[in-house]
Amino acid sequence: MSKVARGVLIITAIAVVLIVSLSAISARSGKIGPEDVRNENISATILDLSKLRTLIYDETTTFALPNRPMAEKVLREGMNPGLGIRQIHKQGITGKGVNVAIIDQNLAQDFAHPEYAGKILRYADMGIRQLSPSRGSFHGPAVTSLLVGTQIGTAPDARVFYASTNVDVSDPKSIDAKHYADALEWIIAQNRLLPAGQKIRVVSVSAAPSGAGSPFTKNQAMWDVAVSHARQEGILVLDCTEQNGITLRMLYDYDNPDDAAKITPIGASPNRIFAPVNRTIAKEYENGKFSYIYSGKGGLSWTIPYVAGVLAMGWQLRPDLTGDQMVELLLESAFEKDGNKIINPAEFIKRVQSPSAATVKAYRWNSKAIPDVPAGKAVSPDSTPIPDTGTRPEVEQDNMPGSSGVTLTMIPPRTTPTPTAPPRSTPGVGEGKRIEDKTDLPFVDDPVVVGQWTSVDYVPDPGVFKPETRSWNGDLFLKGLTFQAGGSTDTVWKWTKGVVIDEHSKTASKYEIRIIGDKQYMFLEWKSGDYTIRHMKPKYYVLMRQPLAQK
Repeated sequence: MSKVARGVLIITAIAVVLIVSLSAISARSGKIGPEDVRNENISATILDLSKLRTLIYDETTTFALPNRPMAEKVLREGMNPGLGIRQIHKQGITGKGVNVAIIDQNLAQDFAHPEYAGKILRYADMGIRQLSPSRGSFHGPAVTSLLVGTQIGTAPDARVFYASTNVDVSDPKSIDAKHYADALEWIIAQNRLLPAGQKIRVVSVSAAPSGAGSPFTKNQAMWDVAVSHARQEGILVLDCTEQNGITLRMLYDYDNPDDAAKITPIGASPNRIFAPVNRTIAKEYENGKFSYIYSGKGGLSWTIPYVAGVLAMGWQLRPDLTGDQMVELLLESAFEKDGNKIINPAEFIKRVQSPSAATVKAYRWNSKAIPDVPAGKAVSPDSTPIPDTGTRPEVEQDNMPGSSGVTLTMIPPRTTPTPTAPPRSTPGVGEGKRIEDKTDLPFVDDPVVVGQWTSVDYVPDPGVFKPETRSWNGDLFLKGLTFQAGGSTDTVWKWTKGVVIDEHSKTASKYEIRIIGDKQYMFLEWKSGDYTIRHMKPKYYVLMRQPLAQK
């Protein structure tokens, strides 16, 4: 026998001996079922693929050498939302131009994770268990990435209004539904400031702030009243309560994630929509230190942002439809398996585009109007929320079934522009393949542009701009832009001489600086979905610098 053959035989024998049951992986944790092996060294164990797919792990997990490529592959494949969503994205249906909201645990406030960098339009810390702005949580980045993540999310081009609520169910002071109600009322207030065409359409709340199964012991009625207020404003709220939640969990087939016929439901219901929870999620516990976690069997929390993102794709195409109509279309379009409704994004998009979509009435699952203070019954959310085992000063265990903060402490928002023009244009005749500009442009310095610019108008063409008469009467979503030396800005955008580059949206927008009177004005192309999807000519933001210094 050759040395190579003997080596292969020895390695095979060792592998056979070391393949053990999942419950024996970590004697220290003593966990059974889907095993959380973050911060664990399991290099003494060689796992087969089926066992590895049930784990919860990240870069802090030390695998046996033969398992490392397998673990990387599983984590990478778990980024796929599945069920045909990536094929829908290739058609330019990505939630672009749609604003959504999230109420969840805090994000590290550099907002720099590549899954959602540049996508947080407003951020408020509601005040409960305030943490350092440089520290993040487990739950917040996870749900954000599942909704708008660049690789992970169902609506990667939607933009987010985020209310941070750091609730710990072991802390009696934080188990007050008033915190969540305050967060929702803040979102409603933000929505009232937005112009028509840019309103918040759905709020993703991976929690049960009211109802019989809720962990909150105080002020549950305040949450129900806040939800009623949101509905009056045309905002759909999805949470884990029976009256507002519409989801249950399922596992998609690891080898065929797009095949709805091969999914495995967790539980049963003819009136709820099942969404996948065996996914990869974003991780950022500290500013600038971001990675990913693979979660082999997540809780109900993962289904809500997933479904909210699918709805956002629908609103990109049909902003005229209400939340009730969208949910009804979601249920009508579902793939049925054993009496359960499996989310079917492709069929949902097809029905949304149908002219008959506007005739859809209200939810079949919730035909009664929500009263001011409904009794409500909670659907049990995550039976055991995944504990946060990362070593992070100032951050306690992340238990997330529900609340926000007592005082409304606003974090100064990092105003990252949304690629939605202030006026919502009607669809153009040139719709087709998504336009992607050349964005790998070399940096050429332009000292004149460096500095802070403030938006003053929005015009169809630079030639019509008059400093004394404002052309656009609505709110200007892009408040301003600071150009920094070296090609960076105060957003995720970059610049080179004459061009502002958005690598995520694949747009390169030209800018031109003109001197009018004693002021400098910049005319910046605004390449929204009207340009990239509808192939329309971009309009222009007009930004002004301070008056020129006198020589």
